[in-house]
Amino acid sequence: MMRARGCETASAQAALLGVTVSTVTRVCSGHVQPSGAFVARACDVLDVGLAELFEVIPASVGSVA
Repeated sequence: MMRARGCETASAQAALLGVTVSTVTRVCSGHVQPSGAFVARACDVLDVGLAELFEVIPASVGSVA
């Protein structure tokens, strides 16, 4: 979504989100889960809702995490 809006590099994405390039790289590669602050900032910067930015998977009723 960032690339579609002209933010091509991890460096540009990090600057827009106010985080390090390392953070962007680790989140995008799936090595770490984004923090709530990261998600909130990404939604704000991109002017989208959570479900538009991430796949929201509801917890199954009765499942154990």
